[in-house]
Amino acid sequence: MKDLLSGKYRFGAPNLYFGFVDERDVAKAHVLALESASASGRFIVAERVSNFMELVAIIENKFPGQFKLPKMLAPKWLLYLVSPLFDLAPRFVARNVGHRVAFNTNRSRQGLGLGYTHFEHTVVEMMNQFKKN
Repeated sequence: MKDLLSGKYRFGAPNLYFGFVDERDVAKAHVLALESASASGRFIVAERVSNFMELVAIIENKFPGQFKLPKMLAPKWLLYLVSPLFDLAPRFVARNVGHRVAFNTNRSRQGLGLGYTHFEHTVVEMMNQFKKN
C-alpha cells in the first residue's frame, strides 16, 4: 500500500489480483473457529478478489487528488522489462499478471457464519488510518 500511495506505480500498475479482507474479519474468523465445536480444517477468508485499479478507483473517489495513484494498468510486456526494478521475477509476471484468482469462501460464510465488512468500507478506514500515521 505504501508503494501504491507514494507514486511508485503512478505510470502504471501491474494487473495483479488479490484477495482482500478486513483484518477485523480475520480476527473474528479466528474467534468463531475456536468457539465452534464443528469447525475443522482451513477456512478461506476473503471478502472479494480485486486488482490494483479497482482499489485505486475507491481511493480516488473517496480521497480525490490526495495520492500519486496510477491512472492505468501497465502492459504485461512492459512488466517483463522493468520487473527487476520491482523485485518481480519474469516467471512471476508470466504466471500472475493478468490472471484473476478466485476463492471459494462458502466454508467461512456458512460454516463459521462469518459476515464480511464491505471492501469499500475497509479501504476508507485503512486510508484514514494511513493519513493519521
